[in-house]
Amino acid sequence: MSNGCLFLSLIATVIAIASTIEVFAPAAYAQDATALPLTRSPIKLDTSAKTVYKTIEASSVVPVTTGTFPDYRQREFKESFEPISAWSKADYAQIQRLRDHSEDFRLLTIDQLLAMQSKIGGVRNHGILGQLERRKAGEDSNTQMLFLTGDNVETFLSVLPPKSKEIRNTCSRARGNRMLSLPVTVLKHAYGDAETEKILKSFYRLEAEKSRPLEGWKFGLPENSWQRKLSEVKKAIKPLGWEAFACDVNPQRIFFDTKAAAETYAKKLNPSATITVVEEGPAELLLDKEANVISLSGKVAKRALSPEQKKRSDALYGQAKLLGQTLQIFGQDKLHLASQRNAGPRFQFENYPKNWIPPHASISYPTGDHVKIQIPARFSVSVKCMEAMAIPHVDQYQYLVAQGTSGINHGLSGADIVNRLRQWDKRYGLTVLKANWNSVFCRLDKLPTDGGTWDREIKEFCPEMEESQEESQTKGPRNLCLWWD
Repeated sequence: MSNGCLFLSLIATVIAIASTIEVFAPAAYAQDATALPLTRSPIKLDTSAKTVYKTIEASSVVPVTTGTFPDYRQREFKESFEPISAWSKADYAQIQRLRDHSEDFRLLTIDQLLAMQSKIGGVRNHGILGQLERRKAGEDSNTQMLFLTGDNVETFLSVLPPKSKEIRNTCSRARGNRMLSLPVTVLKHAYGDAETEKILKSFYRLEAEKSRPLEGWKFGLPENSWQRKLSEVKKAIKPLGWEAFACDVNPQRIFFDTKAAAETYAKKLNPSATITVVEEGPAELLLDKEANVISLSGKVAKRALSPEQKKRSDALYGQAKLLGQTLQIFGQDKLHLASQRNAGPRFQFENYPKNWIPPHASISYPTGDHVKIQIPARFSVSVKCMEAMAIPHVDQYQYLVAQGTSGINHGLSGADIVNRLRQWDKRYGLTVLKANWNSVFCRLDKLPTDGGTWDREIKEFCPEMEESQEESQTKGPRNLCLWWD
């Protein structure tokens, strides 16, 4: 097949993907653009809340802090050195300003800004919470198309008046990974404008309720035994109306001006954690408007593309640009493609991902075009642990719904996954430890007696299932990682 045919095939594929993306990111709605209120953890602790806090504190390898659930931080933004926990709102503001300095800096900072937003509280990129963010922003108020899936169709049918059986029967076909596109004009024709507005308003409100933000306590568990430790915490706090789940990232990083201060802090942490004290900086980097390195000093290195890499990078950039223009022709102008022009590394501060600016950096503009990035001499304390969240008034199946978990590539909606896990829960006792948009990490209290039947059942449900090596040879509880690629 020629390169031209391959590229046309790529365009068709991306257009198809763009259409599917709309299922998970429907537009915001004019009827109710106000953000749902945050449900906070208790400020004044009663007896049970104090017990929960003490249980978490005794198990945590790092100081307990407040945090927000659902948690959508993704490990897809090249966070190879886990610096995410150290960023502040001031850091984010600095890099946002740098993004506006030139097109090259905008492209250079795309991934870092997304990762920082996910930590500080900006855009979520997966699951139902993304819809909530778009509602809050008030984007695209004139919704013309309703996208129904196996995960939202029951909500829609619950608010739909019974007088149109044809529409109800049509909507009921949205199951598993089958999406249904329903023009709003169809609803208006059947129910009228006023009734349709009430239907949509009720539907959007109920869907947003699934991911109402909750504030709880964030803590850290030893990385090598977090499954067992988290199970112990859950058993202790569940009778008190609290639940706990692991997050998708495990960073803990704090900065100090002196080595003595860093070591003093490190000694106070739980000895079961893996703790590293690292000297960082000083470093200085001077860049031109195209983000090319002019000069550098200290703990920062220049990274250059080979001629072959540069040629490939320029080709990918040209293809991405053409693809973006093609998508606009087909009405998919809201799908933003990251350009590949900066795919190759240009600089790297020690202990940080390539092309990323460390926390607490000083960014200045000595001339109209030049950018200076300075890192002072300091010491960081990195703690290797699994981050977890304790939250009140939510069960493990509400948690899966709020996380937007589904196996859409295997024909499974989130409701399908919840129903199957409920069955296993009744048979074997099942505890959900962690989940995101396409995976669930859970723990069985007892093993199935018929191993052959169980193997066939679980492989049919999740071909990518993995068993934890921690307990795979024991007769006690067993951890399962279910992943729908």
